[in-house]
Amino acid sequence: MFDSALISRLRTRLTEPLPGLDVQLQMAPLARRKNVKRFRVPEDARQSAVLILLYPGPDDQWYLPLQVRNAYKGVHSRQIGLPGGGVETYDANYEATALREANEELAILPQDVQLLGRISPLYIPPSNYYVQPIVGTIDYRPEFVPDPTEVSLLLEVPVRDFLNPKNNIPAQIQRPDGQEYEVPSFRILERTVWGATAMIMSEFRHLFREVLAD
Repeated sequence: MFDSALISRLRTRLTEPLPGLDVQLQMAPLARRKNVKRFRVPEDARQSAVLILLYPGPDDQWYLPLQVRNAYKGVHSRQIGLPGGGVETYDANYEATALREANEELAILPQDVQLLGRISPLYIPPSNYYVQPIVGTIDYRPEFVPDPTEVSLLLEVPVRDFLNPKNNIPAQIQRPDGQEYEVPSFRILERTVWGATAMIMSEFRHLFREVLAD
């Protein structure tokens, strides 16, 4: 299954005005929603890009890869995210960064990815990252080879799981000091997707629903 008509509609939609922050904030922690005016992008923010890669699954559904990060000394340790990472000086643009990182982390072949466009960038205050999500597609299921130094687990997620409102539920997250607080989240494959990844996927979900309805 490769729905070229849907892909064409999505490509066109990504050239039009995006819903942006209003839709991202639907999946933001309460502190972010309350203090949205305070979250300005500082000049020293680390530029980065992630890849939302659509590919056909065996059940005639669209899928995208997420990955569970390895444990490390950082604020995003063990969290679930999209393939991607920081911009390097030799990257021509955000698209080049997203494709390079997806290849390094999951062995996705850059030359096989059809780039569709960008969705709204997002600043992540805890890690000082400014993230540009890139949307692409590939007409087969990639032979994923997760890099064990960066990825502890690959999750192949049906896009329909993000569209299903039953999977949009609050979750209890533990702070580094041990205290818990509630955040909006997606419950995906029995795991919790929250924070920046949930905010990015909130906008993607909105756009995907639009093109499905066309």
